[in-house]
Amino acid sequence: MSHLQAATSDQVTVPADETLTEQFWEIVCADDGWLRAEFDEIVTAGFSDQGAAPRRSVPRPAAPPPGILAPAGPPRRPPATAPVVRARARQRSPPPAGSTSSQLRR
Repeated sequence: MSHLQAATSDQVTVPADETLTEQFWEIVCADDGWLRAEFDEIVTAGFSDQGAAPRRSVPRPAAPPPGILAPAGPPRRPPATAPVVRARARQRSPPPAGSTSSQLRR
C-alpha cells in the first residue's frame, strides 16, 4: 500500500488511493508559475556549489619512490616444462543387466 507524506516537521501519513492521488496532482499542477518556481529551486539546489557536500574521492595508492619498481600484481606461475596432457574421458559403462530405460530415468 502506498502512502502520501507531508514534507513538514509534523509528518502526516495518509493511505493513498487513486482518487486521492489524482486530486493531489491536480493541486500540485494547478499553478504553472508556482510549479516552475519549485522545480527551478530544486534543480538549483541540486547543482549549486553552496551547501553541497564535498565529493569524496577514493584515495590513490601512494606512488613508490623513484628507482623502486612497484610489484605488477600477483606472482606469475612458472612456465610449464612439458606440455600438459589431458587424460581422456572415461567411457560410460552399460546400464545394469535387466533394467529398462524407464527405471533409469528416475
